[in-house]
Amino acid sequence: MARVAVSEGRGLLVDGTTVPLLSGTLHYWRHDPDRWSALLRVVKNLGFTFVETYIPWGVHEISSRSFDFGGLDPRRSLEGFITCVKKAGLKLIVRPGPHINAELTDFGYPRRIVTDPEIIAREAHGGFAVYEAAPRPFGIPSYASEKFYQEVAIWFDAIAPLLKRHLHPEGPIAAVQVDNETGYFFRTGAYQLDYHPDSIAWYRRFLKVRYGEVKALNATYGTAHSVFDQVEPPRRFTGKGVEDLPYHLDWQLYKEYQILGSLKRLKAMWVERGVKDVPFFQNYFGSTETPFDLSATEGERCGLDVAGLDDYSRRGSWRELAFKSLFLSGTSRLPFIPEFGAGSWAFPPCEYAPDERDTRFTAPLLYMFGVKAVNHYMVVERDRWMGSPISAEGEVRKDCAAVHRELNVFVKDSHVLEMDLQADLLVLANREAGRLRRVLSLADDHPYLRWPASASLAEVPLPFAVPPHEDHSVRLKKTIDLALDRRLPFRISDTSLSFERMKAYKALVLPTYEMLGRVAQQSLRRFVEEGGALLAGPSMPGFDTKREPFSAFPAYQIGKPIAIGKGRLLLLEEWNDEAAIGFLAEAGVAPLLPHLPEGVLATRFTASGREVLFLANPTDEEKALPPVREKGRGDWRPLFGALQPWKAGKGLTLAPWSVVAFEVAKGNEG
Repeated sequence: MARVAVSEGRGLLVDGTTVPLLSGTLHYWRHDPDRWSALLRVVKNLGFTFVETYIPWGVHEISSRSFDFGGLDPRRSLEGFITCVKKAGLKLIVRPGPHINAELTDFGYPRRIVTDPEIIAREAHGGFAVYEAAPRPFGIPSYASEKFYQEVAIWFDAIAPLLKRHLHPEGPIAAVQVDNETGYFFRTGAYQLDYHPDSIAWYRRFLKVRYGEVKALNATYGTAHSVFDQVEPPRRFTGKGVEDLPYHLDWQLYKEYQILGSLKRLKAMWVERGVKDVPFFQNYFGSTETPFDLSATEGERCGLDVAGLDDYSRRGSWRELAFKSLFLSGTSRLPFIPEFGAGSWAFPPCEYAPDERDTRFTAPLLYMFGVKAVNHYMVVERDRWMGSPISAEGEVRKDCAAVHRELNVFVKDSHVLEMDLQADLLVLANREAGRLRRVLSLADDHPYLRWPASASLAEVPLPFAVPPHEDHSVRLKKTIDLALDRRLPFRISDTSLSFERMKAYKALVLPTYEMLGRVAQQSLRRFVEEGGALLAGPSMPGFDTKREPFSAFPAYQIGKPIAIGKGRLLLLEEWNDEAAIGFLAEAGVAPLLPHLPEGVLATRFTASGREVLFLANPTDEEKALPPVREKGRGDWRPLFGALQPWKAGKGLTLAPWSVVAFEVAKGNEG
């Protein structure tokens, strides 16, 4: 029986009881050990149930393969810190790497690791991949390098016995992060990384798994290879026709495979050393697109318990935060933000520096859109970080700390984590369209050309027609904006989601093009046949990802719903808000509180006869509210935030940049 398990959509199951995962970060090695206990008391007083820390390999390795855990420097006494956490009555989340970042020089690796030619990743031209970080550049490790795993094994051997001793219930450790932000060190363009010899060997093994026999690969690629070892990865887009797309798309698919394979291997290394029976999780640095795959990270191909997304949004970028939250709610078994910025990186070019006003709006917005677990990074300030609610000396910054305290009290007292976000609609991102954009673009996530994905440049003028890959992000955004602005009850996921997760919804909206994987097409067909409504377009898939003819929907009409089994399909060649709203309404997807003024957001949570309603005002203007009673409901009991009297007349207003939550009581019809 697991020591600690995931309580799906709720928190962590500890000794048979669900504990809300409300966490704050404290880096032990950056503080005097004499302050640890006092700092932990302040963290607990703010209402946190967990504290989180990295365990940096590069801090504890004092010479090649020689480690200090407090014998030489008390700040490195990890066991002493863990003991303080237990005495404070907190649970502990550990993040032992190998990759740390944490704004450390060399991102927490020993210097010898990031200068070893056998370990460093290769770029497409064959040169070493170097990350331009302050205060000095360093080599990017390849997560396919066999020597890398040999070195990681030495680090794990050193730290595993200590961690094993302090796993719950003997100690406070209740969760382990497998790695940090695994994803080519932010270089996620198709042809940037990784061309390390061991990565190319991984790629060829991936092709063998995908095709079985080399003749099947040759039939798809139009090549004449005699063995898989003859296949070279693409180093730029070289296609002359649509028949050349599978070769390039397989390289992008391999990059997803490599991330999943590396995480699976790292978890297995911990389990082999006895660190097990607690949840293993992974954080991605924000993107939900390829090469990241949250569904697969929690699936059999990887086997982690939870995959989360980091977020450092300011209030002006609330739509991005809503997207991430709703995506996690629709995809993960425990919607988790492993890093939610409390303060910011102390470096002038940093554009993501949320202050107390941002946090007051964005933090409750996470819960409003379905997040069920949050780690506030950093709740205690330290070097290279500023603006945290707790200073490095243990001083509580009143206004900033109050935001966290009030929110934690609300989450615990309201039991909102035990409730389900009402969602009748699921908006799906198209992973195949995302892969196509990657392989066709030149400037996509280039380390020096910081253009958004929508401005990516084609590698070469294409001599053939392809689906308008840029339209995917446009149509997806239009769909999500419509659902938010019309207050439709919805979640977000992508085409990796299983049918078992899809079938819980009344309707799906998916941007579709001429190519879509067979499994995804079959899931969509089954969804419609069993009574669901599917809104697709601008075109219907006629091929799978190997460009073999396949269509789960051979019959359709543009702009007119048709019946398929018990459900309906609508293909919109050109996006139309009103046509979409009408189709969804017929499927039973109705706006929440349609009488509210334009611009006010709303979500609803229900469980065991209880109902909690969130309202948010993401604008600079007051929003005057009409009477808030609904038919069949009585008074609304405030749980978080407050409405203000309307200065211009009777009634109440929702203040600018505010979030409020109410419990809706059953009562007389209003």
